[in-house]
Amino acid sequence: MVAESGNAQGSFEEIRRSAELGDSDARHQLGEMYAVGRGVPKDYVQAYLWMTLAASETDNFSILAERERIANQMTLDQIVQARKMVMNWKSPQS
Repeated sequence: MVAESGNAQGSFEEIRRSAELGDSDARHQLGEMYAVGRGVPKDYVQAYLWMTLAASETDNFSILAERERIANQMTLDQIVQARKMVMNWKSPQS
């Protein structure tokens, strides 16, 4: 896994760039990073966003299950905020 290499910040930037360009694996990985705070501050809203975007690109129901585990740790306001972010998502390339 790239995020476990010696340069966590560089890895984060590479993963984020790939995620923003639509790579579903990178989106999933970024969601996991935010969910547990690996290389970035823990942020359930960002985790939910990236897991939702990853799931929208695949038929991988385990990603949706991960997202639901994250949602169970969020407040209602956080879920609403994350869903708004998903609805308003535009790739930087759009």
